[in-house]
Amino acid sequence: MLSGSRPPRIYGAPKIHKDEVPLRPIVSTIGSPTYGLAKLLQNALQPYVGDTPSHVKNSSHFIEILTKTRLKNTDILASFDVKSLFTCVPIEDSLKIVEKLTERRLPKDYSHLIEFCLRTSYFLWNGHFYEQ
Repeated sequence: MLSGSRPPRIYGAPKIHKDEVPLRPIVSTIGSPTYGLAKLLQNALQPYVGDTPSHVKNSSHFIEILTKTRLKNTDILASFDVKSLFTCVPIEDSLKIVEKLTERRLPKDYSHLIEFCLRTSYFLWNGHFYEQ
């Protein structure tokens, strides 16, 4: 292990709004070997955020979009709950998007670094290492 680093840890946050109060598993990578790398990559990708017509910044932005939307009588507005958002990110699709960004301004070697961060998903729990 790198000096001064620690492995990602898993813990549970209670979902107090649900029956039997189940836990939402959260993996904290703060202080882990890939944490600094992920921060560097996040800063490099930040200028590309919102570069699509379907991007929604936050709930206020979503409401602003809805107020400008005109529905027909035959339209249906549906809402979906997000489940396991980050554990279900399609890695191959994500890497294709990053490859397209390298054709613009993103350094070419960043795609390998991003792939490393996306595929390195381990954590320590109860003295044992697990990989997602």
